[in-house]
Amino acid sequence: MMNTIIAFLMFLNLLLPTDLTYARIGSDAVLYDFKDGAYVEVTVLPPTFYVAVLNENEDGYNLVSYMDVTGFMKADAMEKVGFTPKTKYADCAFSVSNDGQGANLRSSPVRGDNVIVVMPSGSGGKIVGTAAGDELISGAGESWYYVRYESGSNVTFGYVYGAHVAAEAFGEGSDESLPPQENDTTEEREQPVFELSPPLQIVLIVSLCLPVVLCVFMLRKKRKPTATDDAPAPDEKS
Repeated sequence: MMNTIIAFLMFLNLLLPTDLTYARIGSDAVLYDFKDGAYVEVTVLPPTFYVAVLNENEDGYNLVSYMDVTGFMKADAMEKVGFTPKTKYADCAFSVSNDGQGANLRSSPVRGDNVIVVMPSGSGGKIVGTAAGDELISGAGESWYYVRYESGSNVTFGYVYGAHVAAEAFGEGSDESLPPQENDTTEEREQPVFELSPPLQIVLIVSLCLPVVLCVFMLRKKRKPTATDDAPAPDEKS
């Protein structure tokens, strides 16, 4: 049920474009998924960057998006801002560096039968956040990354052990905002109060065309043949 609600809210966000509210990510801010009636930790997002707040829930877990990942975050783990940040997400890349071998991308940061795909040596993608898990190599620590793995046109999300990749540092976000849109001073052009998004334009066009098609169909169906219709055509005169 919750997944259906999330999908519906994202669909509305596409159909009805509005100004998004952004929030600065605090320290140890966890992004959660909602499964089997409970919030499940996915990853810790890098602080000082931003999430887009899609919906504020009464239970204190707000629906947010970071990069192209949607989940829930506690309201007290973020601070809403009144601007659109210029740099929303940490541009942090990783590459597989495991002594010439590949690295397993897993569905959870633990050892087990949970391998999604084996990433070849040298391949990589973007780091979404961090996670703590099993120590796969003695003395190498329990640090994992939740990553966006890119292989051609295929994109897969999962966990990779920290010691198996070379990763860039997250860095820090900034308070720099996008410049406000300049007002159009051209007198001949009037800005529309509401601009339909492409999906909504398609729905509107189909809705307008459907009655016309139905009317034509009904007229053709109700039309009865007349004597003139069955009469033979007159002979042509030379």
